[in-house]
Amino acid sequence: MKKRLFKILLMATVLWIGCSSCENKKMNSSENKEVDAVEALLDSLQKIYAPDKRVDLWMFELEEEEEGNFFLKGKVYNEKAFNDLSEQFKARFPKIKVELELLPSNEKERVVNAIITNSVATIRGEGRHSAEIVTQLLMGTPVKILKDEGSWVLIQAPNRYIGWAYSYEIKKLTPDEMTAYKQSDKRIYTSQGGFSYSEANTESRVVSDLATKERLL
Repeated sequence: MKKRLFKILLMATVLWIGCSSCENKKMNSSENKEVDAVEALLDSLQKIYAPDKRVDLWMFELEEEEEGNFFLKGKVYNEKAFNDLSEQFKARFPKIKVELELLPSNEKERVVNAIITNSVATIRGEGRHSAEIVTQLLMGTPVKILKDEGSWVLIQAPNRYIGWAYSYEIKKLTPDEMTAYKQSDKRIYTSQGGFSYSEANTESRVVSDLATKERLL
């Protein structure tokens, strides 16, 4: 009897472990399907609102906070995209925590409010030096600041390209300062390379190097 009872208990344990494994597989399969559905929705909406990510802000991260619980963070520039995303995720994925940012945060910041101060500023797809290059801008180029994150600033260039500039390469201006800058006399530099000086002679302090469009990638 004892041997038979032991065999029955052992079989029950094996069956229980097997069923538990099946449940985990079902849960993982269900989670994967939801992630696939989220990615499919983002892809379909990107084709509508941001077919070219160089000129339309479309940044999303889907993270798993706890087992089975997901958190979506996103940044967009288009107000229609923001509203559509908010409504669709609320209706289709109510269990997913969603944090969307419409940049810039208010309408007053949708103006040109900064200039490039480095001879050539490299604008990247993410806020890190190893990220892909989106475009390059020459000193004096007016830009919009969409979001300031300390060392890196998200900007939009006159060619509509959107990307991250290293903060020391730009200077934020007030509306009056920007107006004065646009109305001031300009000098066009045509040599292949050179320097700007603090005074009108080459013996004074060097302020920065200078470049022309030929130096851009």
